[in-house]
Amino acid sequence: EAHLAKARANRADALASPRIQLPRSEASAAHLRREREEVAQQLSTALPDVELQTILTAFEKPLPNTPELATQIRKQLRRDVVDDEMIYLAEGTVFAPIARRLADSAVAGTLTADGLYAALSAVADPEERENPKALRKATDSLFDGVEDIQRKARRFSRTKHLADLLDLGDAPAKRAQVERITAVLEDPLMSLPASAVPDKAGAAVPLAMKVSGYPVVYDAMNRAVNANQERSLAVAGGLVLLALALFFRSLPLAIVALIPATLTLAVVFGIMGLLAIPMNVGTSMVASIALGVGIDYAVHYVWRQQHEAPDTAWSPHLSTTAWGIVINALEVTAGFAILMLGALVPMQHVGLLTAVAMLVSAVVTLTVLPALAHRFRPLASRSAP
Repeated sequence: EAHLAKARANRADALASPRIQLPRSEASAAHLRREREEVAQQLSTALPDVELQTILTAFEKPLPNTPELATQIRKQLRRDVVDDEMIYLAEGTVFAPIARRLADSAVAGTLTADGLYAALSAVADPEERENPKALRKATDSLFDGVEDIQRKARRFSRTKHLADLLDLGDAPAKRAQVERITAVLEDPLMSLPASAVPDKAGAAVPLAMKVSGYPVVYDAMNRAVNANQERSLAVAGGLVLLALALFFRSLPLAIVALIPATLTLAVVFGIMGLLAIPMNVGTSMVASIALGVGIDYAVHYVWRQQHEAPDTAWSPHLSTTAWGIVINALEVTAGFAILMLGALVPMQHVGLLTAVAMLVSAVVTLTVLPALAHRFRPLASRSAP
């Protein structure tokens, strides 16, 4: 209980205090223990059904040896030195026993960058030794590759070890959480609270986080799309209304002709909200399409009525303009509906919304518009050339 209370206190202190980055090569046993306690606290949060004491006890048990680790390192060294010729060996050098000896040293934890440089420079081609700087750079790269293999092997071994000790079974999600949280134990730099490294407290800096990268870019782009969508629709709607008023020589008739486009936009945006379709670069274009299609159909129909001006309802137009609208709407709807069969979700959304816009525009033009325009028939007659 005292150990658990200390671990919780350490966790609270870690969250409230500045942190220090400490090279793992300079870490003491106390530093490593403090790091494991913090990781255990994170695991207990991610795995609420596992006791913190159980996790701490599992950390105290040594990791088992990773099977075939020496074989992996030996193959990597052979691939880099012999196959890729990162270092030219002296004539007649047999590299297999050298690679075996280096791999065994790496597994035993005694291989260093200096030791690898000394071992390979002794068997390197004389021309390689004439440029020690390049040779050192090559051996450092080889050493980084060996360490990477060891880190991956330890990470895999630790995940399996903890999963077995904590009785996680074959749950892939929990194993992934264990691997993700414990991966910091392999970082070259340890992150510890300042209180855990009192001799370097002067180097402590407050821990700060800042979201960056693609999430910020996408968020800014989406906000810009939303703002531009509102402004563009407002400007386009005003210009379209003005153009219709000049064309029909009647503001009320222009408002009537704008109704199909307005209802189409309302239906399209309603479907986006109902289906949780986001407003992005692709879907924002649908509003322009809906506005253009709604105005196009309305202009055709109202212009036809102006020139024929029958005494009764608009049934005579069903044999002329109306059938053109129906055929065009069905053709374009079918064309855009094909996009819904694609694998890209944004294209599916564009196809669905555009198809809906075409159908709604046609239906409103052929049902609502005739009734409204019939109400304003005297205006339409006076405005006809």
